[in-house]
Amino acid sequence: MKIFSKVSIVGLALAVTFSLAGIVVAWTVYTNPLSVDLGTTGTNFAVLAGAAISETGAHTTSITGNVGLSPTGGTAITVLSCTQVTGTIYDTNLGYTGGFTPDVTCLANPVNLTLLGLAKSQLSAAYNDVLGRTPNFTFAAAELGGWTLGPGVYNSTPGDLQISTTAGSLTLDGGGNPNAVFIFKATSTLKTIGDSSQVILQNGAQACNVFWQVGSSATDRKSTRLNSSHANISY
Repeated sequence: MKIFSKVSIVGLALAVTFSLAGIVVAWTVYTNPLSVDLGTTGTNFAVLAGAAISETGAHTTSITGNVGLSPTGGTAITVLSCTQVTGTIYDTNLGYTGGFTPDVTCLANPVNLTLLGLAKSQLSAAYNDVLGRTPNFTFAAAELGGWTLGPGVYNSTPGDLQISTTAGSLTLDGGGNPNAVFIFKATSTLKTIGDSSQVILQNGAQACNVFWQVGSSATDRKSTRLNSSHANISY
């Protein structure tokens, strides 16, 4: 297990090294980042995108909350069905056709351009906020699986981030702080590889304080648990 960061303190980055059963383990403690203000976007939408939303595989995706797409029209919401969404699907033109079923009962009718416009504006502000954050640590590779991380801002040299089943779960350790903030910046893609990839939260870490800034696309395999409630930022 690679232990990168264990607890959060206010102050400068601090390197700590100790010996455990003959193995030298090192972690770096960073100042807890400021949270990211999502405005009402985080409460109104579980998924909000600008170009397209789709689902692949055996239709096992489940989204708790509302789904929105703007400015692209609703025909770009493909495969995803109303049975997979507990909330409402919002589009700009009533173009959503029901995904892999003809059911469109979850589609907001009439169109609510005011709600979508406000949410996209707030999402854009949050995206630019995270884009300007200086990373505490840059991974040499895209893989996050198998790491245990404390609060901080993280990115990778290749610009992609992934969590693969074969590498293990990504564990986020709040160090006993319920306000611990974790920010991940992917200038390109975020992927989970293999079924049942997981992000595990421990020692006070909360899903509402985990943020993913994704430049191009986010792809999650079935049974994936990202544990980042209302915190996926892609624009």
